[in-house]
Amino acid sequence: MIIPLRYINTYNGVWKDIIKTLLKGTLKEGKYQELFEQKFASYLGVKHAVSVCSGRNGLSLILISLSLPKNSEVILPAYTDESVPAVITRLKLKPVFVDINKIDFNINPALIEEKITKQTKVIIATHIFGTPCNLRKILEIAGKYNLSVIEDAAHALGAKYNDQPVGSFGEAAFFSFSMIKSINTFGGGMVVTNNNILAEKIRAEIKKYPYPSSFKILKSAIIFFLLNFLTKPVIFRLTLWLPACFLSLFGFELTRWAGKIKNIWRVATGETKFTNLQSLVGLKQLADLDENNYRIISNAALLKKNIPHLNTLGNESESKSVFYSFVLKTKSIKKISRYLLLRGVETTFSLMNHCPSLYKIKGDYPVTAQAVQTGLQVPVYSSLTSNHMLYLADLLTRNRLM
Repeated sequence: MIIPLRYINTYNGVWKDIIKTLLKGTLKEGKYQELFEQKFASYLGVKHAVSVCSGRNGLSLILISLSLPKNSEVILPAYTDESVPAVITRLKLKPVFVDINKIDFNINPALIEEKITKQTKVIIATHIFGTPCNLRKILEIAGKYNLSVIEDAAHALGAKYNDQPVGSFGEAAFFSFSMIKSINTFGGGMVVTNNNILAEKIRAEIKKYPYPSSFKILKSAIIFFLLNFLTKPVIFRLTLWLPACFLSLFGFELTRWAGKIKNIWRVATGETKFTNLQSLVGLKQLADLDENNYRIISNAALLKKNIPHLNTLGNESESKSVFYSFVLKTKSIKKISRYLLLRGVETTFSLMNHCPSLYKIKGDYPVTAQAVQTGLQVPVYSSLTSNHMLYLADLLTRNRLM
């Protein structure tokens, strides 16, 4: 049985929609842009949703619109995607890293206050791998020190904290619609907020952006279809699986190489407006989001049920994870990854980064260091069946390295 790590989300008729908008001349502008934003805001129960060209761009626009003084400090988890502190430093702000907790690899609220200074203005509350962080404690701290909370919900569309959708708690939040997210619009993202002034400022900034060229839009669609094709189990077996097995013998991951390509792609994309075609694609996937998330949650539950000794990331009783990544904690990630790959299951141990080390910031971040060394992601996406989960459970049960 072959199980690629990722499934590239799509829907029947997507090519028809691309061709239709192309022939009508509505690839860039059209009626779907406003409608998608309205539906997205309604889904989360917020006043404003503003479509952006990437989650990274969304964070940048939020920080710009907050009009923070130069060298203001932004608190964020030490274990996160490197693009987040990169946005902060590009805006002449200072990232201040806080270690994570062992339960869910989210920021540890108990360590936040010791990092707060007179220059601190913002806390980024990241919902890592689709599991909500402890928003109650973070919002208490933010209220005590008059700080803004920005939710990094790039992994967490559909997740809930205390029965309320994540993204609806802080001053603002940003989501990502890149090709491996729960909504895939060939790139892009969304900023949400209940702050009228903040929303107006963000829209004013986006008006300055150009639309991407028609060639660039179609190129993104073609890349999507190529990735979608290559990650189909039959095609993956014939094209990428053997190279991945070969690379694993030398300690390399195919996913790591793909990540480098992704970073090059990020640099090349630039800042542009979200398009009408992307909005149409997003609308149709938003309609299926809850059903897909339910399947993912069910797959994760089945895996846990059949491997009771499995050491996985947990979550608080008041939160609902959507498992953008299902992460096992093990001390033998490379051996287990290779073991599973040779039996058809692609995994990755290149999850997030130890960002303080990237920025050569001294400090003690023991749980972050542990997360980098012990976190292994296994597939549980919505198109997988119970047979896939039982096969994976059987492999993990028989593997003594667990």
